[in-house]
Amino acid sequence: MEQRAYRVTACRVLLLLSIATLACARTNMELDNAVMDLEKLKAKRAQLVEKLKQQDAKAAAKYEISRPLIKTGYVKVVADNDMPKQVAKKPLIESNYKKVETKKFRVDNKKTLAANSTNDNCKMLEATIDLSEQKMKVYKGATLLYEWKVSTARRGYVTPTGNYKPYYLTTMHYSRKYDNSPMPHAIFFRGGYAIHGTDAVWRLGKRASHGCVRLHPQNAKMLYALVQKYGKDNTSIRIIH
Repeated sequence: MEQRAYRVTACRVLLLLSIATLACARTNMELDNAVMDLEKLKAKRAQLVEKLKQQDAKAAAKYEISRPLIKTGYVKVVADNDMPKQVAKKPLIESNYKKVETKKFRVDNKKTLAANSTNDNCKMLEATIDLSEQKMKVYKGATLLYEWKVSTARRGYVTPTGNYKPYYLTTMHYSRKYDNSPMPHAIFFRGGYAIHGTDAVWRLGKRASHGCVRLHPQNAKMLYALVQKYGKDNTSIRIIH
């Protein structure tokens, strides 16, 4: 009887050990599958980040190639004897050309440049960021269009003050310096500094960024559309204390 009881107990112990072994094997298999899935996700994420970097590099290269020269408004007056051969093949109408005096032409040109300058100022778009108030005011000429809360550099970081022009726009940028953080509707105005949207909308009105100017995503989208509408050359970004 004792031997029989011993055998039954041994069988039960072996059965329990077998069940525990199967459970451990199943758990290890699930862990291995989870690790494999995680590696696949990391690989997909790396591919996506690389693709986005290539798109940003192509966009930057395209911008540098297609970047227009700044029009200075300077007019060069050339005497008849100094006219280049290409221009000489297609001369202006002689009767009208000879009647124009150089002195009068320069005076009229100054008036035209002044008029154009006045018209450009009327259409000028300006975004003024006040660091002390953590606010942005958007003007079209002298008219206030919008007033929004922003987040600028927190302690240990700097948002540069001064007057700037936007030089590069992108609907989505990922920060290479700060863990590929998303920067929707980014308007770059100095090096890596930009105005862009943020998910941390609860921190708007307070200093919270690494130096960029953060906006509510909807406000960033509106400002981006305005800069596209009026053009980078007709947009000014002013940052004050």
